[in-house]
Amino acid sequence: MKRTLASFVVAAVLCGAAQAQETPTSFSQAYNQYQEAYQNGTLQDVIFYAEHAYNLGVQQFGKKHENTAALAYNLANAYRDARQFDKALDAYDNVIGLREDLYGKYDLATLEARLDQYYTYSDQASAERSLSLVEKNTGRLHTIMYSAEDVAEANPDDAATAYYLIGTAMAHSGHMPESARKAKSILSEGIAKATATWGELDIRTLELQYILALIFKGDFKLPEAASQLEALAAKISKNAYESHPWALQAHAVLVELYTTMDQHDKATKHCQIIGQVRPWKENVEPEPIFRKRANYPRTLGQANIPGEVVLKYDIDPEGYAVNMDVVSVEGGDEFAKSALVALTYWRFAPKYENGQPVTALNNYSKFTFSIYN
Repeated sequence: MKRTLASFVVAAVLCGAAQAQETPTSFSQAYNQYQEAYQNGTLQDVIFYAEHAYNLGVQQFGKKHENTAALAYNLANAYRDARQFDKALDAYDNVIGLREDLYGKYDLATLEARLDQYYTYSDQASAERSLSLVEKNTGRLHTIMYSAEDVAEANPDDAATAYYLIGTAMAHSGHMPESARKAKSILSEGIAKATATWGELDIRTLELQYILALIFKGDFKLPEAASQLEALAAKISKNAYESHPWALQAHAVLVELYTTMDQHDKATKHCQIIGQVRPWKENVEPEPIFRKRANYPRTLGQANIPGEVVLKYDIDPEGYAVNMDVVSVEGGDEFAKSALVALTYWRFAPKYENGQPVTALNNYSKFTFSIYN
């Protein structure tokens, strides 16, 4: 599919001194100033010129033109980058409508716009700490999930990409989809398409297999989840990629699963594997591979008291957090105790120097405790 005028511009961190905003009088002037602001200006500059470029673009190209759709997408992304969520959501609505008219309801470009809108709703729910927004967004994801087959059929050459985009969106939510059965079906088909298109060891194929295991886990099908993860880890290990991030993630979740199922020998086995991995690069910074959520202290939760804890710690060569210390705490000491307990369960792929695991000093993590509305 041909796209023009910087269509599908990725989000960037924009910085630089604010410049005097000159109101453009032509589309070419507005678009050139937008590009300059995108590279060197502030978010306010980007939004200002993106708005003018879009409005002048409508005049020059017409409402239903692929250039206009690209300009609308740039504007929606600018609003999202600035965390102006309501404007971003309205702008993505416009993009979705334009892409449906231009390319079709199930075109991959339309799916991408729907997912951008979904992620923006997710950002807003997190920023406003609103459970009601989370629940509404779960419904939006449900609608996207049920379009998977139609999108794949409409984009046969990009079917694997469609399934990958939808599969990773399911993982992004952090919540079980409304239909675990549908999620498993989508991911299974996605793995088949990804394997045929990219190969079984492609990072995207492995990620979909990992997400499928998480769906089984969330559906309380622990043996099935363990089986998926064992297969994933074995597949990567067979090809000498023991320290591949998805292998480490698989071993970490297997520790949790086998501990939950009281199969402690198997849990210990996977702990040992994590501690013995060799890096796929000589020098590697530590990477978290398993995090346990800190429990909300009951009395503080009942009183709707928020809290925040910052912990400092080292990571030993086996990937455990050691030498833990409380840097700061807000809301009460019970929050600090809960955070310290949670951190003892965390596992990391250790830091490597010259191919050898070493202790990583002075790491920091923040634990936030809040009750959503």
